[in-house]
Amino acid sequence: MTSSAQYYGTVRTRDEKDAPGRLYGRLTDALLWTALEQSVFSRLPLSFTYVDVSARAGRWARRIAAEYPHSTGVHIAPTPEAAAEAGARSARAGHGPRVRHLAARPGELAGLLGGHGHDLVFHDCSYLSSFSQPEAGLRELASLMAPGGLMVSFLPSRWHTAHEYLGCGDLQAALHSLAGHDPGGPGAPHAHLFTPGQIRLLCRALDLRVDALTGFPGLVLPASGCYGRFPYEEAGFADVLKMERELLIDPDSGARGANLLAVATRPAASP
Repeated sequence: MTSSAQYYGTVRTRDEKDAPGRLYGRLTDALLWTALEQSVFSRLPLSFTYVDVSARAGRWARRIAAEYPHSTGVHIAPTPEAAAEAGARSARAGHGPRVRHLAARPGELAGLLGGHGHDLVFHDCSYLSSFSQPEAGLRELASLMAPGGLMVSFLPSRWHTAHEYLGCGDLQAALHSLAGHDPGGPGAPHAHLFTPGQIRLLCRALDLRVDALTGFPGLVLPASGCYGRFPYEEAGFADVLKMERELLIDPDSGARGANLLAVATRPAASP
C-alpha cells in the first residue's frame, strides 16, 4: 500500500492524484539513490555492467547510464511495447548505445541474457510478484550475477504495509500484509511483502552474502493525516530528506522503513 507500490508492468502510485504522493515518491527516489551511492556504486568496476528489472519504464537504467558513462546496461520490460517505449526514452536522452531494453516474461531472463554475468542486478518487487513464491523469482535474478557481483533488492516492508492499512481502518488487508501479501487496490494485483529476516534467509539459500540492509522512508507515512501537511517548499523538503538520510546510516532503523533495500554479493569463484 505504499505510495509507489509496484508490480510487474505497472506502477501503482498516487503521483497523478495528489501532490503529497509526488513528494513522497520524490523522497523515496532521493533516498534510494543515496543508498546506492553509499553502498553499491563505489564497489563496482569503472566499466560495470548492470541489469535493471524494475517497474519504472527503464528510469533507473537511464539514471545509472547518465551518472556512470562507462557503464553498460540492460533494462527488462514486461512487454515488447514497454521495451520499445523505454528504448525511445533512452535514445532521446543519448543513452541508446549503452542501454538495451528487452521484454521478458517470468522464467525467461536467464535464456534471454545468456550466460553473461553482470556486475549489478537491480530489482524491485514487481518481478518477484509474478511468481507464486518469491524464491523462484529471486533465484532467476541471482543467476544473472557475475562472481563477485552485487544484487540490489528494493522491496516493500511487510510491517510498514500492515501499519498503513491499519491506519486506514482496513483490518483484513493488514492481516494479509502480516502474512506477506499486499492484496492491492481495485485493479491492482497482489504484491509480495518482506521482512529483513526473510530477505536474509532468501539470500542465504542462494549462497548470497547480505552486506547491507536498510529501509526508507522511515519518518514520513503516506497514509497519515499529518502527511497532508508535508512541507511543499524546497527548504522544508530538504530538511525532511536530511533527517531521513541520517537514518540510513543507523543499521537499527532500517526495519521501520516503508521499503527495504538489501545489497547482496555473490562470492567470487575460488581459484
